[in-house]
Amino acid sequence: MEINHLLVAYRGGGGDDELLRMGCRLVRELRGAKLSLVHVVEVPMSFALDATDAPGVELAEQVLEHCEGVGNEFGVSLNGETIPAREAGAVIVEAATNMGVDVVLVGTGEVHGSGGNQLRPTPEFVMQNASCAVLLGRFPRNGG
Repeated sequence: MEINHLLVAYRGGGGDDELLRMGCRLVRELRGAKLSLVHVVEVPMSFALDATDAPGVELAEQVLEHCEGVGNEFGVSLNGETIPAREAGAVIVEAATNMGVDVVLVGTGEVHGSGGNQLRPTPEFVMQNASCAVLLGRFPRNGG
């Protein structure tokens, strides 16, 4: 499988920085590959999608600047975009399709239920619906 374009789905919590660092390392090793990032701000139904006062929207620019800084640490430039949406999964899949990426990197935590470990809704949706390869990243809470 040839990898020319990776997309990191970035929410800004948990192990997302590690996921981004993984993407940067992969792109650096794949010399010539492109790295894109989509930061989905999930907007509650009580706000319009274009509301500037919705939770997370005011920090979106800072999040992208932080991600660009992480890319700079690795000598990798990334094309970052913030997209407001009701649910992240469909937006990530649509972005991956529109950008023509070869791989989506998405973080996941485990949901523990009576049926054992399950994926959270966003990574599960991406895995089931993306037209490209999907790599899941789960990192220990302590960052180790």
